[in-house]
Amino acid sequence: MSSNRVAPDPNPGGNGTDKLKIMVPVGEARQVAPSAQCTLDLKGKVVAFVSNEHWLSLGAIWKKMAEVLESQGVSSTFKTVIPAMQAPPAQIVDEVVSRADVALVGLAN
Repeated sequence: MSSNRVAPDPNPGGNGTDKLKIMVPVGEARQVAPSAQCTLDLKGKVVAFVSNEHWLSLGAIWKKMAEVLESQGVSSTFKTVIPAMQAPPAQIVDEVVSRADVALVGLAN
């Protein structure tokens, strides 16, 4: 649902065409069925961090995330780098699928 508001005419003595239209987009949350199995409990799980390493602060963020996840019972984490601006090689995808229960992906240009 969106609402449109028209600001008052800044030139009330004018011809009335000098108006500013402000669009206010407002969305409503929809209930949708998950498209993949959802794992809420990460205790004992392996988490992969997948990155193209173009987001410079992501390394520091993932280091902290790994500490938090492991303190909450995640068995281990590992990081793998994928090439920028292209699909990851099949061998990297296969490695992540075979080693991890969950993958967190961070990509940037």
